Amino acid sequence: MFILDKSTFVSGEAQFVAAKNFIRSIVIELDIGYNKTRVGVITVGTESSLEIAPNEYNEKRFLATGIDAIGNPFQPTPAVDMSEALRLARLEGFTELRGSRVRIPDILIFVVSHTLPYATSPVIAEIERLRDRNTAVIGVVFGTTDRNYHMDQLRQVVSPPASSNSFVTANANSLTSLQDNLVTRLCEEVPGKSASDRELTCR
Repeated sequence: MFILDKSTFVSGEAQFVAAKNFIRSIVIELDIGYNKTRVGVITVGTESSLEIAPNEYNEKRFLATGIDAIGNPFQPTPAVDMSEALRLARLEGFTELRGSRVRIPDILIFVVSHTLPYATSPVIAEIERLRDRNTAVIGVVFGTTDRNYHMDQLRQVVSPPASSNSFVTANANSLTSLQDNLVTRLCEEVPGKSASDRELTCR
């Protein structure tokens, strides 16, 4: 499950499209299917929205088209933080109705601007609820050159080891440089799969 920042914290449509393209590039590397990888997308803005349910697309090409179709980021007010998006993932995304499977790990990846509050007390509380149900959390923050500060912030919300589950980049256009490392990290979250095995069965 991806959480995508579409709030006014994202500096313009080009940055938003670059973030969408990054998610799309990750999806292209996965083996999408009913009994394979299932992918959902939640957007965080003035309101959070389940744009793509994990059981909505069973073919990669249709999933990629669905990601492309997610609307632009221009909203009248910014999100307070991403706690509501995390709650939505927990209550409506990671459910049996939406395709969660007992023996397959749920993985949440948030892709957000560095100015979106992603380590507030409400966010941390929702993260703890996700951890209680063994959901792995990976964080991707773009738009900053202050890597050390954001690595410290991410340590509060991502799954351990934080150094392997935290990604920071200067702008959305350079997100593509993280693709290989992130795909490898996803592979490592799947029991019995090697890092070189792209036929993932995780979500």
